[in-house]
Amino acid sequence: MHLIKDIDVVLDMIRKKRGIVHHITNRVTIHECANAVLAIGASPIMASHREEAYEVTSHSQSVVWNIGTIESGTLEAMIESGKAAQHHTIPIVFDPVGVGATSLRRHAAKTLLNTFPVAVIRCNTSELIALYSETYTSTGVDSVLIDEDKNYDEIAKSIALQYHTVVAVTGPVDIVTDGKRIYHLHNGVDLLPRLTGTGCMTTSLVGAFLTVTDPIKAAILGISYMSISGETAKMRLQNEEGLGSFSIYLHDALSTLTGDMFLDLLSIE
Repeated sequence: MHLIKDIDVVLDMIRKKRGIVHHITNRVTIHECANAVLAIGASPIMASHREEAYEVTSHSQSVVWNIGTIESGTLEAMIESGKAAQHHTIPIVFDPVGVGATSLRRHAAKTLLNTFPVAVIRCNTSELIALYSETYTSTGVDSVLIDEDKNYDEIAKSIALQYHTVVAVTGPVDIVTDGKRIYHLHNGVDLLPRLTGTGCMTTSLVGAFLTVTDPIKAAILGISYMSISGETAKMRLQNEEGLGSFSIYLHDALSTLTGDMFLDLLSIE
Protein backbone atom coordinates (compact mmCIF):
# COMPACT_ATOMS: atom_id res chain seq x y z
CA MET A 1 0.00 0.00 0.00
CA HIS A 2 1.41 3.36 -1.05
CA LEU A 3 0.76 4.99 2.34
CA ILE A 4 3.17 2.73 4.19
CA LYS A 5 5.42 1.09 1.62
CA ASP A 6 8.29 3.18 3.04
CA ILE A 7 8.08 1.55 6.49
CA ASP A 8 11.86 0.94 6.53
CA VAL A 9 12.45 4.65 5.88
CA VAL A 10 10.02 5.63 8.64
CA LEU A 11 11.59 3.26 11.17
CA ASP A 12 15.05 4.53 10.25
CA MET A 13 13.87 8.12 10.75
CA ILE A 14 12.53 7.26 14.21
CA ARG A 15 15.82 5.64 15.24
CA LYS A 16 17.93 8.49 13.92
CA LYS A 17 15.75 11.26 15.30
CA ARG A 18 15.05 9.57 18.66
CA GLY A 19 12.21 12.01 19.13
CA ILE A 20 10.88 12.58 22.63
CA VAL A 21 7.39 11.24 23.26
CA HIS A 22 5.95 12.97 26.33
CA HIS A 23 3.52 10.73 28.22
CA ILE A 24 0.88 11.73 30.71
CA THR A 25 -0.42 8.25 30.94
CA ASN A 26 -1.88 5.24 32.70
CA ARG A 27 0.17 4.31 35.78
CA VAL A 28 -0.82 0.66 35.45
CA THR A 29 0.92 0.37 32.07
CA ILE A 30 3.51 3.14 32.16
CA HIS A 31 6.48 0.74 32.19
CA GLU A 32 5.19 -1.22 29.19
CA CYS A 33 4.48 2.00 27.27
CA ALA A 34 8.00 3.29 27.85
CA ASN A 35 9.51 0.00 26.68
CA ALA A 36 7.34 -0.09 23.55
CA VAL A 37 8.52 3.38 22.52
CA LEU A 38 12.14 2.47 23.26
CA ALA A 39 11.78 -0.76 21.29
CA ILE A 40 11.19 1.04 18.01
CA GLY A 41 13.82 3.69 18.66
CA ALA A 42 12.03 6.76 20.01
CA SER A 43 12.61 8.30 23.45
CA PRO A 44 9.82 8.23 26.06
CA ILE A 45 9.52 10.64 28.95
CA MET A 46 6.90 10.10 31.63
CA ALA A 47 6.18 13.46 33.28
CA SER A 48 2.72 14.04 34.74
CA HIS A 49 3.17 16.88 37.23
CA ARG A 50 1.23 19.99 36.28
CA GLU A 51 4.12 22.33 37.07
CA GLU A 52 6.47 20.71 34.54
CA ALA A 53 3.99 19.55 31.89
CA TYR A 54 4.25 22.69 29.73
CA GLU A 55 8.05 22.66 29.78
CA VAL A 56 8.42 18.95 29.03
CA THR A 57 5.92 19.07 26.17
CA SER A 58 7.73 22.10 24.72
CA HIS A 59 10.86 19.97 24.29
CA SER A 60 9.03 16.93 22.87
CA GLN A 61 8.18 15.83 19.35
CA SER A 62 4.83 14.24 20.24
CA VAL A 63 2.52 13.83 23.22
CA VAL A 64 0.52 10.88 24.56
CA TRP A 65 -2.46 11.50 26.83
CA ASN A 66 -4.07 8.48 28.49
CA ILE A 67 -6.80 8.77 31.17
CA GLY A 68 -6.64 5.13 32.28
CA THR A 69 -5.71 6.09 35.85
CA ILE A 70 -6.90 9.68 36.02
CA GLU A 71 -5.89 11.26 39.33
CA SER A 72 -6.00 14.61 41.06
CA GLY A 73 -4.01 16.96 38.84
CA THR A 74 -4.03 14.75 35.74
CA LEU A 75 -6.43 16.92 33.75
CA GLU A 76 -4.63 20.09 34.83
CA ALA A 77 -1.32 18.61 33.66
CA MET A 78 -2.84 17.65 30.31
CA ILE A 79 -4.21 21.16 29.90
CA GLU A 80 -0.76 22.67 30.52
CA SER A 81 0.72 20.14 28.12
CA GLY A 82 -1.94 21.03 25.56
CA LYS A 83 -1.08 24.70 25.76
CA ALA A 84 2.54 23.91 24.93
CA ALA A 85 1.61 21.47 22.18
CA GLN A 86 -0.69 24.02 20.59
CA HIS A 87 1.92 26.80 20.83
CA HIS A 88 4.72 24.68 19.36
CA THR A 89 2.56 22.64 16.92
CA ILE A 90 3.37 19.32 18.57
CA PRO A 91 1.02 16.42 17.67
CA ILE A 92 -1.06 14.79 20.41
CA VAL A 93 -2.49 11.27 20.52
CA PHE A 94 -5.32 10.90 23.03
CA ASP A 95 -6.40 7.56 24.52
CA PRO A 96 -9.77 8.01 26.30
CA VAL A 97 -9.44 4.82 28.36
CA GLY A 98 -12.72 3.87 30.02
CA VAL A 99 -14.28 7.19 29.05
CA GLY A 100 -17.78 5.81 29.45
CA ALA A 101 -17.15 4.50 32.96
CA THR A 102 -17.41 7.73 34.99
CA SER A 103 -18.49 11.34 34.69
CA LEU A 104 -14.93 12.41 35.58
CA ARG A 105 -13.52 10.65 32.53
CA ARG A 106 -16.24 12.00 30.28
CA HIS A 107 -15.58 15.52 31.56
CA ALA A 108 -11.83 15.15 31.01
CA ALA A 109 -12.26 13.86 27.47
CA LYS A 110 -14.77 16.55 26.54
CA THR A 111 -12.58 19.30 28.00
CA LEU A 112 -9.45 18.17 26.17
CA LEU A 113 -11.09 17.51 22.82
CA ASN A 114 -13.01 20.77 22.84
CA THR A 115 -9.99 22.84 23.89
CA PHE A 116 -7.00 21.51 21.96
CA PRO A 117 -6.32 20.14 18.47
CA VAL A 118 -5.62 16.42 18.79
CA ALA A 119 -3.86 14.61 15.96
CA VAL A 120 -5.18 11.12 16.76
CA ILE A 121 -7.85 9.67 19.04
CA ARG A 122 -6.92 6.02 19.69
CA CYS A 123 -9.75 4.08 21.33
CA ASN A 124 -11.65 0.79 21.40
CA THR A 125 -15.25 0.35 20.28
CA SER A 126 -16.84 1.01 23.69
CA GLU A 127 -14.82 4.20 24.06
CA LEU A 128 -15.82 5.21 20.54
CA ILE A 129 -19.49 4.90 21.45
CA ALA A 130 -18.94 6.79 24.73
CA LEU A 131 -17.39 9.69 22.84
CA TYR A 132 -20.27 9.61 20.37
CA SER A 133 -23.03 9.48 22.98
CA GLU A 134 -22.67 10.92 26.47
CA THR A 135 -25.52 8.68 27.64
CA TYR A 136 -23.55 5.51 26.99
CA THR A 137 -21.91 3.90 30.06
CA SER A 138 -19.34 1.13 29.71
CA THR A 139 -18.81 -1.62 32.25
CA GLY A 140 -15.13 -0.99 32.84
CA VAL A 141 -11.98 0.56 31.47
CA ASP A 142 -11.20 -2.43 29.23
CA SER A 143 -14.70 -3.31 28.10
CA VAL A 144 -15.11 -3.90 24.38
CA LEU A 145 -18.52 -3.22 22.90
CA ILE A 146 -19.48 -5.31 19.91
CA ASP A 147 -22.87 -4.44 18.45
CA GLU A 148 -23.77 -5.50 14.94
CA ASP A 149 -26.47 -2.82 14.81
CA LYS A 150 -23.96 0.02 15.11
CA ASN A 151 -22.05 1.31 12.10
CA TYR A 152 -18.64 1.89 13.63
CA ASP A 153 -17.25 3.22 10.35
CA GLU A 154 -19.78 6.05 10.25
CA ILE A 155 -19.45 6.79 13.98
CA ALA A 156 -15.66 6.97 13.68
CA LYS A 157 -15.93 9.25 10.63
CA SER A 158 -18.40 11.48 12.48
CA ILE A 159 -16.08 11.91 15.47
CA ALA A 160 -13.10 12.53 13.17
CA LEU A 161 -14.98 15.32 11.41
CA GLN A 162 -16.31 16.75 14.67
CA TYR A 163 -12.87 17.12 16.21
CA HIS A 164 -10.85 17.55 12.98
CA THR A 165 -8.72 14.56 13.88
CA VAL A 166 -7.83 11.01 12.93
CA VAL A 167 -9.84 8.36 14.79
CA ALA A 168 -8.16 4.98 15.24
CA VAL A 169 -10.42 2.28 16.67
CA THR A 170 -9.01 -1.09 17.72
CA GLY A 171 -11.28 -4.12 17.68
CA PRO A 172 -11.85 -7.34 15.71
CA VAL A 173 -11.27 -5.16 12.64
CA ASP A 174 -9.36 -1.96 13.33
CA ILE A 175 -10.62 1.30 11.79
CA VAL A 176 -8.55 4.36 10.92
CA THR A 177 -10.25 7.42 9.43
CA ASP A 178 -9.84 11.16 9.05
CA GLY A 179 -13.53 11.52 8.29
CA LYS A 180 -13.04 11.15 4.55
CA ARG A 181 -10.57 8.37 3.97
CA ILE A 182 -11.14 5.13 5.88
CA TYR A 183 -8.90 2.08 6.28
CA HIS A 184 -9.59 -1.33 7.80
CA LEU A 185 -6.76 -3.28 9.42
CA HIS A 186 -7.07 -7.05 9.81
CA ASN A 187 -3.96 -8.06 11.76
CA GLY A 188 -3.81 -9.12 15.42
CA VAL A 189 -4.27 -12.15 17.66
CA ASP A 190 -6.67 -13.05 20.45
CA LEU A 191 -3.91 -12.93 23.08
CA LEU A 192 -3.31 -9.19 22.74
CA PRO A 193 -6.52 -8.08 24.54
CA ARG A 194 -5.79 -10.59 27.32
CA LEU A 195 -2.48 -8.92 28.19
CA THR A 196 -2.69 -5.76 30.29
CA GLY A 197 -1.23 -2.74 28.56
CA THR A 198 -1.32 -3.67 24.89
CA GLY A 199 -3.89 -0.98 24.09
CA CYS A 200 -1.89 1.67 25.92
CA MET A 201 1.30 0.44 24.24
CA THR A 202 -0.41 0.78 20.86
CA THR A 203 -1.26 4.40 21.65
CA SER A 204 2.38 5.00 22.61
CA LEU A 205 3.53 3.47 19.33
CA VAL A 206 1.23 5.86 17.48
CA GLY A 207 2.90 8.65 19.45
CA ALA A 208 6.33 7.40 18.39
CA PHE A 209 5.33 7.33 14.72
CA LEU A 210 3.87 10.82 15.10
CA THR A 211 7.39 12.13 15.71
CA VAL A 212 8.22 11.52 12.05
CA THR A 213 5.03 11.20 10.00
CA ASP A 214 1.47 12.44 9.56
CA PRO A 215 -1.45 11.40 11.82
CA ILE A 216 -3.28 8.94 9.56
CA LYS A 217 -0.07 7.16 8.65
CA ALA A 218 1.09 7.15 12.27
CA ALA A 219 -2.21 5.61 13.35
CA ILE A 220 -2.06 2.85 10.75
CA LEU A 221 1.58 2.10 11.53
CA GLY A 222 1.18 2.18 15.31
CA ILE A 223 -1.81 -0.18 15.35
CA SER A 224 -0.41 -2.52 12.70
CA TYR A 225 3.03 -2.65 14.29
CA MET A 226 1.51 -3.87 17.56
CA SER A 227 -0.85 -6.32 15.83
CA ILE A 228 1.87 -7.83 13.65
CA SER A 229 4.25 -8.04 16.61
CA GLY A 230 1.49 -9.94 18.41
CA GLU A 231 1.16 -12.37 15.50
CA THR A 232 4.91 -12.88 15.46
CA ALA A 233 4.99 -13.47 19.21
CA LYS A 234 2.17 -16.02 19.10
CA MET A 235 3.96 -18.02 16.39
CA ARG A 236 6.84 -18.57 18.82
CA LEU A 237 4.70 -20.08 21.57
CA GLN A 238 5.28 -23.72 22.46
CA ASN A 239 2.66 -26.11 23.88
CA GLU A 240 3.21 -25.31 27.57
CA GLU A 241 3.68 -21.56 27.15
CA GLY A 242 1.02 -18.96 27.88
CA LEU A 243 0.62 -15.23 28.51
CA GLY A 244 3.92 -14.84 30.34
CA SER A 245 5.91 -16.18 27.42
CA PHE A 246 3.71 -14.27 24.98
CA SER A 247 4.56 -11.02 26.78
CA ILE A 248 8.28 -11.70 26.47
CA TYR A 249 8.00 -12.66 22.80
CA LEU A 250 5.86 -9.58 22.13
CA HIS A 251 8.56 -7.27 23.46
CA ASP A 252 11.13 -9.18 21.40
CA ALA A 253 9.01 -8.69 18.29
CA LEU A 254 8.56 -4.97 18.91
CA SER A 255 12.33 -4.52 18.89
CA THR A 256 13.19 -6.89 16.01
CA LEU A 257 10.33 -6.51 13.50
CA THR A 258 11.72 -5.46 10.13
CA GLY A 259 10.05 -3.51 7.40
CA ASP A 260 9.99 -6.55 5.11
CA MET A 261 8.35 -8.71 7.80
CA PHE A 262 5.84 -5.94 8.47
CA LEU A 263 4.83 -5.61 4.82
CA ASP A 264 4.67 -9.37 4.31
CA LEU A 265 2.18 -9.79 7.16
CA LEU A 266 0.23 -6.53 6.82
CA SER A 267 -3.47 -6.92 6.01
CA ILE A 268 -5.17 -3.61 5.14
CA GLU A 269 -7.97 -2.46 2.90
